[in-house]
Amino acid sequence: MALTPAPWPVLLLLAALCLWFYSSWYARFQASHATAQLTLQQNHLHWFVPALGSATLCQGGVVSQHMLKLCWRQDNSQHPAQLWVFADQCSDSEFRALARAVNQCNWPGGR
Repeated sequence: MALTPAPWPVLLLLAALCLWFYSSWYARFQASHATAQLTLQQNHLHWFVPALGSATLCQGGVVSQHMLKLCWRQDNSQHPAQLWVFADQCSDSEFRALARAVNQCNWPGGR
């Protein structure tokens, strides 16, 4: 039993699917390694990206040794948003300050 090569249309379709799969996973990889571009002042987040504006931290954040989950509300929105910040995305002092702010928001009298 001999193997026959796949026809050109099938090979082109497989190449397009592989390219799409690679580009989608590469985009996700790049997004996961983006730096946290924000400043924190009295539980108020100021984003360096103009489209995000400013926001306020809210309950629901998680603190870990290696990462933080920030939960915030935009000033003009009722729905909370989330962002994972990894320890290697910022300096140690910035990471500790964010962790402290998240912990303070999670406690009942945190804000």
